[in-house]
Amino acid sequence: MSIVLDTPETTRSTGPPAGFWIRLGAALVDFLVLLPAGLLILLVNAYMQNLVLVILLSLAIAAYKPLMEHYYGATLGKMACKLRVQNEDGTKLTMSAAWVRYLPWLIGSVFGLYVTYVIYQDPDFSRVDGYLSYVQLISQDADIARISRIQQWVGVLPLLSALVLLFNKPKQAAHDILADSYVVYRDPA
Repeated sequence: MSIVLDTPETTRSTGPPAGFWIRLGAALVDFLVLLPAGLLILLVNAYMQNLVLVILLSLAIAAYKPLMEHYYGATLGKMACKLRVQNEDGTKLTMSAAWVRYLPWLIGSVFGLYVTYVIYQDPDFSRVDGYLSYVQLISQDADIARISRIQQWVGVLPLLSALVLLFNKPKQAAHDILADSYVVYRDPA
């Protein structure tokens, strides 16, 4: 598998629009790329209880998609699936368009940081001494359990946004429509 990064001279071409399944495949690759950082956040919460480190890791995860799509025209998952994100004229996304496109994930990220903050404010959190006691705190505290369930529903926003692409010809997800962006196959060259 070779990953080709876009350069300024390769951003003007447009390919056919990418459908739901190939984009889901790219998202799964990106999930695997970000999984170690997500597990590290879980370990920090369970064993170190360091809110600053959790916030920094969360910000790095949140910045991955918009920064990659702005600077390289694709995330690593999209590169692996030979896809690119572009404007209608084939140029790369502006930084603001990349962040607008990230909006469904951003809402989940912000809400996730809020849930983490609430957990850190719980008086029983200071007694967490490992993964099992961390999970026990989350499941037994009624307030934390309630906002964690809300967080799970907020986490569905990217999927709901992606389902919109099934119903329009240019195969734009809701976040693509908001950012006026398109996900297309790379040129075969």
